[in-house]
Amino acid sequence: MQVWQVYVIAALYGVVNAFDVPARQAFMVEMVGKEDLLNGIALNSSIFNASRVFGPAVASLLIQVVGTGICFLLNSASFIAVIVGLLMMRIERRAPVAPAARQPFRQIAEGLRYIRQNERVWLVFAMVSVISVFGIPFYTTLMPIFATQVLHAGVGGLGTLSTCVGAGALVGAVLLAYLPPGPARGRLLLGAALIFGVLLAGFGFSPLLTVSAAVLVLVGFCVVSVNSSGNAIIQEVTPDNLRGRVMSVWGLALIGLGPFGSLFAGSIAQQFGAPVAVMIGGGICLTASLFVNVWARRHHTLGAVAAPPLPAFLPPETADLRGQDEAADLPAFAEPAHPLESAVMD
Repeated sequence: MQVWQVYVIAALYGVVNAFDVPARQAFMVEMVGKEDLLNGIALNSSIFNASRVFGPAVASLLIQVVGTGICFLLNSASFIAVIVGLLMMRIERRAPVAPAARQPFRQIAEGLRYIRQNERVWLVFAMVSVISVFGIPFYTTLMPIFATQVLHAGVGGLGTLSTCVGAGALVGAVLLAYLPPGPARGRLLLGAALIFGVLLAGFGFSPLLTVSAAVLVLVGFCVVSVNSSGNAIIQEVTPDNLRGRVMSVWGLALIGLGPFGSLFAGSIAQQFGAPVAVMIGGGICLTASLFVNVWARRHHTLGAVAAPPLPAFLPPETADLRGQDEAADLPAFAEPAHPLESAVMD
C-alpha cells in the first residue's frame, strides 16, 4: 500500500465518522430513554474503554501470528455483528418530529444558535473543546516520547501507560452508571475538568514510570467523566428536532478538533520538549476549567439538568414537541440554593 492510499482511506474514514458520530449519539436517547441516558452512555463508554485495555494485547499477538493485514481484515469483519445487531433492534416508536424545511445552512445555523443561547450547553461545549485540543492529544500524541525518552521504559512502558489510561476510563465509566440524576452530573463535570488540568500538568513533571502510570489512571477517569456527563447533560436539554445538529457539533468538538491539538502538541514538543508541552496543555486546561467553574458558580448553572425554556428563534412546533416530550420524560430538579453547591464536586 502506498502513502497516498492511506491518505485517501483516512479521508474517507473521516467522512464516514461525520455521519456516524452524530447519528449514533442521537440514537442513544431513543434506545434507552432520557431517564437511563447516563447509564447507557456509561455502558457504551465502558465497552469502548475495555477494548482499549484488552484490544492492543490481542492485536499484538495476532500481528505476530498472522500479520497486520489480516488484523485489519478481522476488524472490518467484526462490524458484521454490529450491523446484525442494529437490524435486530426493535425501538419503541416516538411521536414524529415535524419535517424541517430543506435549507441545510439555516438548519445548521439554528443548531449553532441553540448552543450559543443555552448557557449550560455552551459551557459544556467550551470545556470539552478545550480538553479535546489541549488535553487529550497532548498526552496521547506525546506518550511514545515519554515512554522512550523521558521515562526510559521502552515499548513495554508505552503499553503500560496506554493500559493505565484505558483502565482509569473503564473504572470511571462503570462508576458513572451509579451516579444519580440531577445536579450531581454537572458537579462531576466541573470537578473532573478541574482535576484533569492539574493531573495533566503533573504528568509532565513526573520522572518515574510508576508515578506516571498512576497519574494516567486518574487522567483516564477524569476524561471519561467529563465526556460522559457532558454528553448526558446536552442530550437531556436538547429538543428532539435539534439533537442531530447539536450532536454533530459535539462530534466535531470531541473528535474533529483532536488532530489540531496533536499538531500543537508536536510543534511545542519539538521546540521545548515533551514535558514542557504537556505542562502547557495542562495549564491551558486548568485555566479553562477555572473559568467554567467560576462562571457556573456565579450563574448557578450546571447544577441541574432540567431543560430551560427554548430560545425565541425556534419555530412554534419545536416548543410544542418540547413541551410534550420533556414534560413527561424529565423530572424537575430545583436549582441549588447556594452558589457553591453547583460548582463543587460530590
